[in-house]
Amino acid sequence: MNQLAVINQMNINDLGQAFVKSGFFSDARDASQAIVKVLAGQELGFGPVASMTGINIIKGRVAIGANLLGAAIKRHPSYNYRIKHLDNTSCTIFFFEDGKEVGESTFTIEDAKTAGLTNKDNWKNYPRNMFFSRALSNGARWYCPDVFGGPIYTPEELGAEVDGETGEVITIEFEPEKSKALPREQKPSGDEKPSEEAWAKFYELVTEADGYGITVPEPPEDITLATLRSIYAEVKEQLEKNKLTDAPEQVDEGD
Repeated sequence: MNQLAVINQMNINDLGQAFVKSGFFSDARDASQAIVKVLAGQELGFGPVASMTGINIIKGRVAIGANLLGAAIKRHPSYNYRIKHLDNTSCTIFFFEDGKEVGESTFTIEDAKTAGLTNKDNWKNYPRNMFFSRALSNGARWYCPDVFGGPIYTPEELGAEVDGETGEVITIEFEPEKSKALPREQKPSGDEKPSEEAWAKFYELVTEADGYGITVPEPPEDITLATLRSIYAEVKEQLEKNKLTDAPEQVDEGD
């Protein structure tokens, strides 16, 4: 039986309950979370078990492990990728559409230092895997976003701790819900960590900015709410400038 047929043979609620009760998937705390992961994977053509191990919902975003990310690109009829260079200090990947090279994605040790990643255990113990993951996810967003129906991220890009060898999520930091604004909580001190809603608003802006050629470095893991708010304001200001620059000229149709 095809893996995807399992969803049709079983009630989706029963399937979600089965995954939660199995105890094998610590990030799915209830059936609804398991169902969302399975449905997200189904949209990309992956079976239920692959979706449970390789897909996570973090800070309101769908996060896909590098293994599934690469598999989705490879199995697509129009897209492909090939590693040009990979070592402990950088990774460069070529991307192809309909057999023609459309661009390349490189992630270097300097990029990792800028993003505050080099002190993390995974970047010390599995640097090649980490560089590959970042170069692949950036290239996927730049050159083949239609494979995923929009912008996509790996779990570590959204702050999750992952197994550097397998790419599976180990822990996800769940923060208490605060304000829905970006974010003006009651009596903010500026030293508190951003809420999930704040991250969601930030990455929504990052996605829009990416469409106007603005690259926003990944914020450090220990960023404060005040600092995130400041970065948000700077990106928004630059985005508004780019929108004005890219706006089409008015054409006088009276002549």
